[in-house]
Amino acid sequence: LDFPLHFRMNNVFFEGADLEKIQEIFDQDGAYQSAKRLLTFLDNHDRARFLQNAADQYDKLRMALAFLYCVRGIPIVYYGTEQALGGNWRYTDSLVNDVNRQMMPCFEETQLYIWIRRLNEIRSLFSDTLCFGEQKTIHLAPGDPVYAVLRTGQTEEDMVLGVFNNSPVPQDRMLQLENDQKSGSWVNLLNTDETVHLKVGECRVTLPPYGALLL
Repeated sequence: LDFPLHFRMNNVFFEGADLEKIQEIFDQDGAYQSAKRLLTFLDNHDRARFLQNAADQYDKLRMALAFLYCVRGIPIVYYGTEQALGGNWRYTDSLVNDVNRQMMPCFEETQLYIWIRRLNEIRSLFSDTLCFGEQKTIHLAPGDPVYAVLRTGQTEEDMVLGVFNNSPVPQDRMLQLENDQKSGSWVNLLNTDETVHLKVGECRVTLPPYGALLL
């Protein structure tokens, strides 16, 4: 279980710490025989659920889940996350274990369920890239709420670019990629009606508040 990444994702995504805190964890991946085999997670039975910590901000949870599915490691979704368990400010120190282990009163195709289902589809469709591919940070700057990471597989076509906005306001960035990257349109896998144009190793992206792109 990748507890170091878990704690840093929580520090950054709901406490507002700088994204460099997450990068510090990735910079230590060489300490593992294979960081791609680490089990990554936002929630588990011993920690307050992410949605509670994020003050019931569903957009933060969706962004964090997209991040979890994009970066190296094997993502775990704790039961009930897709049903928004642990929200509505129900936590106290005395209730944390009870709430973490509660029975689900029902099971519905909530918006979170649909979001996670799509993330699972993306992970399956691009398994060579997202499960086994290499990871390179494309955009990171001190105090900047935008983070971008490129996952690459065995061929030039095996690429997924993840871009994340850990901010309550929209963000616009010009991302610099390798100059030999082919020009063309990249589809946002989270909303296939959206495309981003890549030209001569760079592309401009616009992200909504706490938004994510998987291109």
